[in-house]
Amino acid sequence: MSALSQPSEKSADEFSSVREKLVLELNNQMLVRQDLEQLIGSGNEEMMKTNSANMTLFMESIFVAFSPDTLLNTVIWVFHSYKSHGFKSLYWATYLSCFSEILKENLSENSLKEILPFFDWLIVKTPAFDEISNQRSNEDLQGSGMQSEHC
Repeated sequence: MSALSQPSEKSADEFSSVREKLVLELNNQMLVRQDLEQLIGSGNEEMMKTNSANMTLFMESIFVAFSPDTLLNTVIWVFHSYKSHGFKSLYWATYLSCFSEILKENLSENSLKEILPFFDWLIVKTPAFDEISNQRSNEDLQGSGMQSEHC
């Protein structure tokens, strides 16, 4: 995470100015995927759309006031929470890769250089976030007195 640094105010402002367009484009691209149900589970389209809006709002706040701890803890919570609703691990890499391509089409070169590393980092770290969320799921099961042989 040391490779990430707070984007300039100009880049953060540019991201903010196109945020709603980014959300719309991301949702449109994800909703036409033939494998969407395999990625998010049955009936989770609205939850995915809500995630898009929340993700961009959260990242907007990170770009304004970068906090590595907040970023890391929130991402782990999101993975854990969404997986418990049927979202699959492959969803995150697919979703974030799609979003990265949308960023490339909508941000200036300078803003892209400052913002894209956050999404590249999230993509690269997806397996680690998945592992941590699996551990949290096991802890939740053990804390409730249930055991799972599949986790």
